[in-house]
Amino acid sequence: MSAPRDLLDWTLTDAPEATSAPLPRRARGSPFSHFYAWRLWIGLGLTFGLIALSLWLSPVLNHALTQLALQQVVAAEEAALQARDGRALAELADPNDSTWLQAQLRQALNGFASPLPTRLLRPLPEAGTIQSFTLVTADVARVEVKRIFITASGDHYAFLFPQFYRYSDQWRRIAPLNDEWGAPQEQHGPRFILHYYPGDSEFIAALAPYLEAKAARACAVWRCPNQFQLTLNFLTMPLRPDRDLGEWQASDPALFALMPIQLTRYPEPMLYLQAPQAGGYPADEASAELLRRAIGVQVLFAIADELSFHVGGINQTGNAFFYALVTRRAAQLELDSPAVLAPFPADARPLVNLTRLWQTRFAVWRRPEEMRAALAALNHLLREQDPTTEGALFQTWPTEPNPEAWLANGLGISIEEAQAQWAEAVERVKSGE
Repeated sequence: MSAPRDLLDWTLTDAPEATSAPLPRRARGSPFSHFYAWRLWIGLGLTFGLIALSLWLSPVLNHALTQLALQQVVAAEEAALQARDGRALAELADPNDSTWLQAQLRQALNGFASPLPTRLLRPLPEAGTIQSFTLVTADVARVEVKRIFITASGDHYAFLFPQFYRYSDQWRRIAPLNDEWGAPQEQHGPRFILHYYPGDSEFIAALAPYLEAKAARACAVWRCPNQFQLTLNFLTMPLRPDRDLGEWQASDPALFALMPIQLTRYPEPMLYLQAPQAGGYPADEASAELLRRAIGVQVLFAIADELSFHVGGINQTGNAFFYALVTRRAAQLELDSPAVLAPFPADARPLVNLTRLWQTRFAVWRRPEEMRAALAALNHLLREQDPTTEGALFQTWPTEPNPEAWLANGLGISIEEAQAQWAEAVERVKSGE
């Protein structure tokens, strides 16, 4: 075979014959090599999986351990509260804030595990229960504890209380954090200006229209001036349950139990109320409605006080019949039970001189028997009267030193008829009819 003359003349037919053996093929892996490879990959996968699982479990485990530790501390606190054991409570609290701690111990020794959401309630002698907890920082926790309260009539209501704990050698109770409340908020309405804190925003959103509706009905009868407006200031300082709690009966109106009501007249009328976050946040709608009604009664009293003092020029807060009129209006506005409009039973009737009571001016809320007597008399006198008639009585507080002139002026009757009606009311109150 002749050699190719040129590279381009090279053809397949001119290619040299194969004289060597073909290259060997790559040997396929044996079953043992496949086994070791899969085991390697599975091992690597398990290793990375365990690392990821440990990273995920670490905060979950820490969260569970923190919750368990806080539950144990709260349980120990509740046991000490039930036993009124001040020493045990002090050991579970941060000793650095002595003022706060002393207030807590004084409250506990008087039988109160927490502030009162309202004076209409008393605490049940049972331990509170944890509803939730949140880590504010790595060493500070916020715990919500639910507590059950009871009214004089036996109804139960539930409220939530924020409690704070700091970890050092163990979790210990501390005072509420300074930044817990947030920046003060302000809301304006036709009759009310509300000052409150962000934590109460949801409650205030339902409260504001509720109060405006009640005030509109009250002012329609009491003839409030068009420009009348009342400021409601919700304070972070809770109600002291060991102070100013009078003896009240199941049949007493809400106003009696809620006294004394904290208000000022200068430079503007202002009613002071405890913020729900300080005194207990309603745990359900029934409890929220009770708190709204309690606030509504206080607001109604503040409106009446402002109208009689600034508008009418007379201070009637020492007059038991003033309280009776406000009580009746509260029942008519569904802020109190309609049962308060009925005469009191004989075994609860007070033995007081109603005519002399009219002339008396004192801190009448400290003597509920006088307020009961005045209310019983008005319940008899006004049992068949239209609520607008009571508006006339509200606007005609007399300068004469007797209730007969007041009735004659307010009801538009003769003095003789007023005397006869008053005498009948006095006798019925005495007899308990």
